[in-house]
Amino acid sequence: MSSPCQEKRTPFFKFLTAFRIFKDNIFFGIGPKMFREVCKRKKYIVKTKLDASVDGCQTSPHNYYLQILTETGIFGIIPIIGNFVFSKASLQRISCFLLPILFKMIPTILEFL
Repeated sequence: MSSPCQEKRTPFFKFLTAFRIFKDNIFFGIGPKMFREVCKRKKYIVKTKLDASVDGCQTSPHNYYLQILTETGIFGIIPIIGNFVFSKASLQRISCFLLPILFKMIPTILEFL
């Protein structure tokens, strides 16, 4: 049975393994669904001081962005970040236009209820 302190520290080792893999494959990554295979290599194994067991080699790093960064590299994460920035900017432009219209429509809609 593991202690609560040990469970809280466990994700750090998965993140550390993913970051080490990313540092070796910055531009193109290791390929989709390859984290579980690559993390078994000796240079990526992380030993914990808590129980001296091998940790950090799971099916994924359990972080969506870190997994994409590790598996597809910089070229794979750029479209995702770009999409997020574009969506945020578009939402702000639309909200400046639509919010006044919606606030004017609310009293009219409430009359029918």
